[in-house]
Amino acid sequence: MNDGVINVKGFDANGDGITDDTASIQMAVDAALAIGGGVVLCPAGTYRLSSNITFPSDVTLWFVNGAKFSIDSTVTVTINGPVTAGAYPIFSGSGTVAGNMKVDVVYPQWWGAKGDGINDDRLSLQNAFKCACTNNLTVDLLNHYTYMINSSNGSSIFDLNGPVHIVGRSTIKIGSIGDYEMLFNLKSDNISFEDFTIDDHTAGNPMTSQTGTIGKRRVSIYGFNAGVIQNIQFKRIRIKDTLGVWQITMKAKHVIIEDCIIEYASTGSPTYDRTCCYMNGENWSVRNNRFIGSPISHTCMETHGSEITVDGNFVKDFDAPLYIVNDNNAVPSIESVSIANNTFISRQGIRLWFEISNCNVNTVNIHNNSITVTGDHYGILTHYIAGANVVVDRVHITSNHFKLNAQNYAFIELYNTQGGAGYTGSVVYNRVFINDNSFTGTVKEAVKLYSQPIKHQSFKYVEFKGNTFDIAQLYTDRLIYMVDTPVAFEDVQFNDNVFNVRSVASPYTLIRMFQVGYVEANRPAIHGNVKLKNKSYSIPSGIAFNYSNTQGNLVLESNERLDHNLQTAAALYIYKGILTDIYNQSITYDQGAVAKQIRNGSAPPTSGTYNAGDYVNNVTPAAGGYMGWVCVAAGAPGTWKGFGAIQV
Repeated sequence: MNDGVINVKGFDANGDGITDDTASIQMAVDAALAIGGGVVLCPAGTYRLSSNITFPSDVTLWFVNGAKFSIDSTVTVTINGPVTAGAYPIFSGSGTVAGNMKVDVVYPQWWGAKGDGINDDRLSLQNAFKCACTNNLTVDLLNHYTYMINSSNGSSIFDLNGPVHIVGRSTIKIGSIGDYEMLFNLKSDNISFEDFTIDDHTAGNPMTSQTGTIGKRRVSIYGFNAGVIQNIQFKRIRIKDTLGVWQITMKAKHVIIEDCIIEYASTGSPTYDRTCCYMNGENWSVRNNRFIGSPISHTCMETHGSEITVDGNFVKDFDAPLYIVNDNNAVPSIESVSIANNTFISRQGIRLWFEISNCNVNTVNIHNNSITVTGDHYGILTHYIAGANVVVDRVHITSNHFKLNAQNYAFIELYNTQGGAGYTGSVVYNRVFINDNSFTGTVKEAVKLYSQPIKHQSFKYVEFKGNTFDIAQLYTDRLIYMVDTPVAFEDVQFNDNVFNVRSVASPYTLIRMFQVGYVEANRPAIHGNVKLKNKSYSIPSGIAFNYSNTQGNLVLESNERLDHNLQTAAALYIYKGILTDIYNQSITYDQGAVAKQIRNGSAPPTSGTYNAGDYVNNVTPAAGGYMGWVCVAAGAPGTWKGFGAIQV
């Protein structure tokens, strides 16, 4: 003994890995306790322990490099005091290390991890994680190591049953182990991951089948088995070469995912592809991450819950960047969801998915995102409506930039119901604000509001205000498409928008509303108000307004027409359809709404139908000619006179 340091060799410990040294080490511990606590020193050697032993809280274990305990399979070594050792092996054998170890950090190397990218480190990592979870410790993976997983352990490779902090600039790489369900199975609160890489090594583990809803799905981080967990953090984690199944999926509260990179290759598993980041619960923050998919990657993120923030992320090459879902995952409502400052480049846009009845959606803000849709798909769509009595309230879609290349979808599509097997629910939109957005590209329609079959007063208040629509090609005959207007739409407003349509199908309709189904005569309280007050719109050809069989009022106020290369005979058409007009319809508009045709040409028209006031600008002016021609009497082509004589 020297200054409270007790050498186990002084009690005849052998350290040859064969002789049972349990009794010798116990005597060293007793000697330390006899002086009120001290340090038990283990010189280089392998000390076999064949029976249980406990190191009290006031005894420090000191392992020099080359010293380790070899613990028999049925033995538990309980360490309640400090441990002094570097990143080298100090435990071996198949026994258990337990207790309330008084250390800040444990290393996988204590259990023999090589980290060389060749040897199997699964058991070493498993023991380190188990010890840390028992004591709420940090597992330090250190820097520049590659820990190979060359063996499986049933459905989950690592079960995290207690609080733990796993850090280090190293890599955990899955070897060619075949089918497994998950890498980390989270079963506790207060678990955090920082700075390391998970390499799923898809090439060595191609997925060819999937059993049930969980089996063989290759989840990197999974947290559903233990119910609702909380206080989970991921910071600067990289998940690479993944299989295209769930990577981070949890039912949890208070989750942070920040500054991570998930490279979502989906190699070999398009049939079994799922959502990359599946958020189920409350108070999630997903910020400043990079999600990189592949041509067969499915959904990047799904939100199922409340108080969820998705901010500053970059998403590329997924089928869809984000689903906002109400479903049956024990989430009573969707509230306070913020989707802001993200860049989404994917084959679809954002989808709102309503699956369960009476699960309301309240306060969703989609703000300042750049959304580029590379496939023939929507910008924002409400879809898969199976739930009944879903109320959507206070949804703000503001200051986003949408870029689409679609022939069969609109920038914005809102449905109050969707027919088909399994999707017979209904939605009521209380307050939806779609303001100050920029929409560019090609679409079928700019906006589609759809209600079929009839659901009364489904769109109580929907506002489109201050948006700019710059459309290179419109692949249909309408810009704004509202189905079942008289019954479903109580108050829909288009205010101060700019429409610029470069090429359209013919004939063309600025806004087309028609009824699908029968409207009962005893429902006079359904107002059906639709108000347009747009700043400007540019329409190369077609009918400006098509108002079909609609109960209520249509107000066209202070609208301006620009670039009037039109071929229509009227700016406003009113269609009453096949039903008797039993309602007190009122259609009012100012002169701005019923604009005249302005064309460019080198001569007055010789064909077509025109009204008085239409005119043609002369594109080849010459001395002695006119600046243009004006129609003074309607007809086909009407009577035209020159104006603006040019001096000789």
